[in-house]
Amino acid sequence: ITNGLLLRGDIHTLFDLGEITVNTSDWTLVLGERMTSSSYADLAGTSITLPQDPSKRPSAAALDQHRFLVGLQTPQR
Repeated sequence: ITNGLLLRGDIHTLFDLGEITVNTSDWTLVLGERMTSSSYADLAGTSITLPQDPSKRPSAAALDQHRFLVGLQTPQR
């Protein structure tokens, strides 16, 4: 399987709605503004687990495009 993320159903819906995305510089979750005051707020900055085999990891380019298209910028560090 290429370019896939295994997500819990509710998280998958939020991802599709552009409320959650992935920062590929450190593979952490980025939340939309509406999510920061929700029960999902504690997910902000959480690292996702990646397969050991790099060929089985999600596409960083696709995730970057998703983040750009939904307008969720990566927080400045």
